[in-house]
Amino acid sequence: MRVTKQGLHSQVRVLNMVLKRPETMFAEDDSWNLGHIMLDKDATGFQLEEVAGSGGSVDHLSSRLSASEMDTFLAGMLRGIGLTVKV
Repeated sequence: MRVTKQGLHSQVRVLNMVLKRPETMFAEDDSWNLGHIMLDKDATGFQLEEVAGSGGSVDHLSSRLSASEMDTFLAGMLRGIGLTVKV
């Protein structure tokens, strides 16, 4: 099955919801939402990042991965959270 950028963003959106993180990168006052998890894409692949500073600095939560590798990475994170969180 083909992995799409939109599908990866959907998984990141779910990750933010499950972890009770801000769902958007910016707050209503245009400040950075600390703790927001986002997906960065460049010519070498995808990287999962967390907003760590008020100036927009980020912590890297993954190395740079292909779309397929990121799909597996995110699915593993969500599965692991699902095993530990009682709903």
